[in-house]
Amino acid sequence: MNNIPKPHLQPYDDDYVLVSKRRLVAGNYAVSRIALLLSGVTNSSHLALIVKFTREAIAEIGTWSQDKIDNQIQKILESYNQPPNN
Repeated sequence: MNNIPKPHLQPYDDDYVLVSKRRLVAGNYAVSRIALLLSGVTNSSHLALIVKFTREAIAEIGTWSQDKIDNQIQKILESYNQPPNN
């Protein structure tokens, strides 16, 4: 197995990035845990909250210009490959 460190997130082309499976799962798990916490406060289903926020995010980001998307990706790239703070 190759032991050369790889970035957790790297550009692929104008529309896609390559992301580490573990970081992708960790991000989704974090969103799920936050939704679970909010569901207790709002007395609603955490899955319904995830669907609601995801739909709203997709609609909002669909209105963004390519420059805004590229700037956001750059910010994510700058922070995503940092090791987690313990």
